[in-house]
Amino acid sequence: MTATQLKNVALFASKLGYQTRSFEAAARKLGVQFVYVTDRCHELSDPWGDRAIPVRFANAEESAATAIQSLRGKPLDAILALGDAPAVAASFAARGLGIRANHPAAVEACHNKLRMREVFRDARVFSPPTTLWFRSIPLLPEPEPSLLGIQYPCVLKPLSLSASQGVMRANSHDEFREAARRLAHLLEHPDLRMKSESLASEALVEQYIPGAEVAVEG
Repeated sequence: MTATQLKNVALFASKLGYQTRSFEAAARKLGVQFVYVTDRCHELSDPWGDRAIPVRFANAEESAATAIQSLRGKPLDAILALGDAPAVAASFAARGLGIRANHPAAVEACHNKLRMREVFRDARVFSPPTTLWFRSIPLLPEPEPSLLGIQYPCVLKPLSLSASQGVMRANSHDEFREAARRLAHLLEHPDLRMKSESLASEALVEQYIPGAEVAVEG
């Protein structure tokens, strides 16, 4: 396959590693050539020899602007993203380059549990008699559940994170306050703060749904 026949795809990824290697193997079979957009220092002179566009995914719109500046005018067939933060930046970049992709608002809603539930509610995905209550709470200062109208049992969740990280059930006032303290401590981790300061200062509280829990690992 000649260079002119290759499909060109921008791959947004936090870092290169085992995730990108599987994509690279598939790309070679399909005749796809990657242009990497990765989270790294812009002052380093291509240390891994991959000619990646350096960005900082902590600021999605700024990362997208940097990528657009480098990619504009070059042949590009699609944009892919690996990971939460890269997906947001990739959606902004695709919109700026006129490439078909998910809308940034949709991508951001997928990364914020509160916003996702608001979208579901407004779209009437939750309808009687299965209407579920939920609300956001600040983690600092420590929330007082009796002033928030909290009903028990309930579930506290970080607005971001996945794989059930930080998800805790509270059956009483005291359990709620303890869960809120533990969640606030978890979200104080520098890596989580760096990803999103705003998502680390609030939590989601929602109605507990009884029943069997099923986890599907892909």
